[in-house]
Amino acid sequence: GTTTVINNPDVYLHELDGTTIKPSSIKLTDQDGKDVDFSVHQETASNGDKVYVLKTTNTTVGEFVGYPTKEKYLNLSYDTVFDVTLDKTFSMDAQNVIAWGGSDVASAVSYNSFNDTGLDVNQNGIDDEKLLSVQTSLLNVSKQDTVVVQTFLSLAGEGAKDAYVEGEDSTVSYFTPGTDADYTVQVTNTASSAANTFELY
Repeated sequence: GTTTVINNPDVYLHELDGTTIKPSSIKLTDQDGKDVDFSVHQETASNGDKVYVLKTTNTTVGEFVGYPTKEKYLNLSYDTVFDVTLDKTFSMDAQNVIAWGGSDVASAVSYNSFNDTGLDVNQNGIDDEKLLSVQTSLLNVSKQDTVVVQTFLSLAGEGAKDAYVEGEDSTVSYFTPGTDADYTVQVTNTASSAANTFELY
């Protein structure tokens, strides 16, 4: 038989505009459901998008072709928050957000691949290649007719921060004695009708 494997593959999660990935929710397991050791850090794609890079250790992905056939693969799960203040329907495919392999790994086929054009998520200096991905899986989030209230802390000299995301230090506001900050309440109406009343507590 023959063996085709990748040892200690990297996994790349591309955060699309209008979504927020919660890094603390990311889980990796192997084909037997056992937890896989990995570290996660945030990088920036060539176009400015966020990319979360998962670096695995003591992990093999691939297949032994022979008898008995043995497959080794990863199961990935994580939570994503969608911005319901966007005045549009959100459509995405898993192949738009998940790539894997490494800086020296590309996909030999166009199907089940991640289009890295303009991104370079694996940071190898090539941003017009196709990377390994997953089977296509579509998700549509319809435009929400709603009124959304968001609150922001703005520390002096820092400007407004993004909403707090557990596990992402860049969204944490640190206060020391004498710190000046503004507290902003933002109300967004994405409905087709007017919001007639607003009560602030």
